[in-house]
Amino acid sequence: MNHFARVSVLTCLLSISLGAACGDDPTLSVDAGTVLPDAGPQSDAAADAGTPADLTVSTAQGSLHGKLSSGVRAFLGIPYGAPPVADQRWREPSPAPSWTGTREATAYGASCAQNASGGMPSSAEDCLFLNVFTPELSPSAPLPVMVWLHGGAYVFGSGGPPYQGDKLVQNGNVIVVTVNYRLGSIGFFAHPALTAEAAQRGKAPGNFGVLDQRLALQWVRDNIAAFGGDSSNVTLFGESAGANSICLHLMSEGSRGLFQRAIIQSGLCMKPALTLKEAETAGERYATAMGCTDPEHMLTCLRALSSSAITAGPTTDVLTPGGVFYQEAGKSVYAPMVDGTVIKEQPEAAFAAGRIAHVPVLHGTNTNEGVLFHAGVFGDVAPKDMTEYEAALRMRFGDRAPDVAARYPAMNLVPVTTDSIFRCPAVRMASYLTAAGVPNYLYRFNLALETPVPSLVGQAFHSADVPYVFGNNYSLGSVPADRATAVQTVMAYWTRFAKAGDPNAPGAQTTWPAYDAQKPHLNLEVPFSVGQDWGADCDFWKDIPVAPL
Repeated sequence: MNHFARVSVLTCLLSISLGAACGDDPTLSVDAGTVLPDAGPQSDAAADAGTPADLTVSTAQGSLHGKLSSGVRAFLGIPYGAPPVADQRWREPSPAPSWTGTREATAYGASCAQNASGGMPSSAEDCLFLNVFTPELSPSAPLPVMVWLHGGAYVFGSGGPPYQGDKLVQNGNVIVVTVNYRLGSIGFFAHPALTAEAAQRGKAPGNFGVLDQRLALQWVRDNIAAFGGDSSNVTLFGESAGANSICLHLMSEGSRGLFQRAIIQSGLCMKPALTLKEAETAGERYATAMGCTDPEHMLTCLRALSSSAITAGPTTDVLTPGGVFYQEAGKSVYAPMVDGTVIKEQPEAAFAAGRIAHVPVLHGTNTNEGVLFHAGVFGDVAPKDMTEYEAALRMRFGDRAPDVAARYPAMNLVPVTTDSIFRCPAVRMASYLTAAGVPNYLYRFNLALETPVPSLVGQAFHSADVPYVFGNNYSLGSVPADRATAVQTVMAYWTRFAKAGDPNAPGAQTTWPAYDAQKPHLNLEVPFSVGQDWGADCDFWKDIPVAPL
C-alpha cells in the first residue's frame, strides 16, 4: 500500500501531528500560545521598525480585516481559490471571486476534506484558504516571504495550527504564508474519464492539490506587497508531503518564477511516483467500489457523492508486517503522479538531468526518520521472523530484497526506512543539485523533543524538526527547555536563507558550507557543527530500485 495513500492507519497521526488527541479540535489543544525564550535581540525587526501598520489590507479580490497579537498581524482564512465543489470537483482551481465590503480575516478557514475518519472537525471541500502573518510595524523595505506547505502524507493536515507563523515573523522579520490544498481522493484522484474531460479543456488531470499550491503562489505574487512583502523574494518551505511538493514545483515548468528559494524538510524527493496509467487503474477500482460503474455517467455519479462519502471511500486497513512503507504499491493512490504536463517525468530523472528550477535549496533529513513509522504509533506490526521480514522488503525493493536483508540482518526496519527512503536519497539530491550548478545546503537534524511516546524519546524522528522551525509545540512533542537557544539558531538559519539564499549571511554562529564532497552537511544539533559522516552506506542504496511510495 502506498505510504501516501494510507488512511485509517494515519488517522491518529492526523490529530497528533496537528497537536490534538484523536478526534479533538486541534485549534483547542495545540499549545498555540507557547513563546520560547529568545536567545537574543530581534535585531532585524528593530532595525526596520516603522509606524504601526493597518489591520485593513486591500487585495485583488477585496479588502481584508485582520487581527493583532504579540506584535504580529494575522490575516486568516483568506480565500485564494474559488470553491472546488459540485462540477468543479476534480478540476484545476480558479482564482477566488471578488467580494464587496471588508472581509473579516480573524479566523482560520475550513481545512480541506481529509481521508481520515478521525480528521479535522472543520474540514470541507470549500477549503482553498491561506493565512498571512506579518509584522505589526510597517517595514522600511519589502520583506522576504516564506510560504509553508504542510505535511500529512497528502491525505491530512492544513495550514492552521501548529503552523502559526508569529514566532518566525518576530524572530526573523519575514512574512509567513501558510496554505491549505486539496488532499487525498479529492486532491489526487485519476480516472480515464477525468483524463478525457481534462484533455477537452487542454488541462492536466489528477494533480489538483499541486495546482492548488501553484495558485496560492500566484496569489502571493499578486497580493503580498499589500502586506509589506517582496513578491520577488519568496521562499517555498515545507516538511514531508509539503516538502515533497516543493520538489515537484522545482521540476514543474508552470511553477517557475513563483519562488526564488526552497527549503525541503524530509522531502522524500527522489521517491518514484506512479504513472498516470497506474493512478487511473487505482481510480477505476475506486469508482467501482463507490458504485459508479456506468461509463457514460461516471463523473456525474462520482461528483454527486458527498464529501464525506468520497473521503470515506475504499481503503486497505489491514497492514501486513512491516507497516505503512512496506505494503503493496498502487493499491489506493492519493498522491501526485506523473501526468505528462504538471509533472512530466520521474523526480529523480529530472534532478539527475538538472531539469529543475535553478534556485538555492536548503534541505535535509532527521537522523532517525524511520522510528516514527515503526514505533507502534500507526498500529504497525513488526516482522516476527526472517520470512516476514523479507516479504516486507520485497514490497519495496523487489528482487533486491535478499540483498537488503543481508545488509540489514537484524530484522529492524527503522534503519532500512531511514537510509533508503530519507537519508541516502537526500545526499543523492545534493549531488544532483551541485552538478547542476544549484547552490544547496544539506543538513542532518539531530535535535530531540520531549515526547509522550516512549519509543520516540531521545530520537530525532520524522517531523521532530517542525517545532524547532516554528517554535510551536505539538502533541508528538515539545522543545525541551534547555533547547530554546537551538530553536533560535534553526529559525535564524531558515530566515537568513529566505532573505539571501544563504543561511550564513549575516550572523551565523557556525558557518554552513554549501554542499560539496569535502564539506557535505551541517549537523543541526548541540553543538552545531559541519559533518563528514552521513551515517549510512549510500553507495549500497544507489542502485537498489524502490517501488513507488
